[in-house]
Order: sequence, then C-alpha cells, then structure tokens
Amino acid sequence: MRLHARQAVAFGCIASATFLVLLGLPPILSLFIASSTHAIIVLYAIALGIDALFALFVVVSAVRYSMRAARGELFDVPLAAALGARLFPIRGDDG
Repeated sequence: MRLHARQAVAFGCIASATFLVLLGLPPILSLFIASSTHAIIVLYAIALGIDALFALFVVVSAVRYSMRAARGELFDVPLAAALGARLFPIRGDDG
C-alpha cells in the first residue's frame, strides 16, 4: 500500500508541474508575438485544447492506476516510481 501511495503523490506532483508549465506557456509565447490580437487568440485557443487533452490524459491515467491498485496489483507508474522512491524512501523497503 505504501508503494502505491508514494507513487500516487509523485504522479500528482509530476502532473501538477506539467500543468503549470502548460498553463504558463501561452503568456510567455504571446510576449514574442507582435501586437497581433488574432495570433494571440489562436495561440490561447490551441493552448486551451492542449490543456484539455492533458487533463483528460491525467484523469484517465489516474483512474486506471486506481482501479489496478484496488484489485491488489503491484505495478510501477512510469517516471513516478523512480521519483517517488527518491523523494519518499520507505525504510526497510527495497522497492
């Protein structure tokens, strides 16, 4: 159970950090676009679509992982397992 808990925390941290980057890109990119209002609106519309797709991906992944954990499976969440093991080591646990 502790294995899944630390992977869930790491997964949430990774998803949150990625979301912050995705949400911060349009304002930063709009600084480099000349004063074209149309281009900025198009940029924000594209970014909103990317944000929605990423949110859907995160929700679907989280539900799939929670269903697997509820069935008692032991599995590693890619990237979150390594980050969770580094950030939240469990004493006396090898994995």
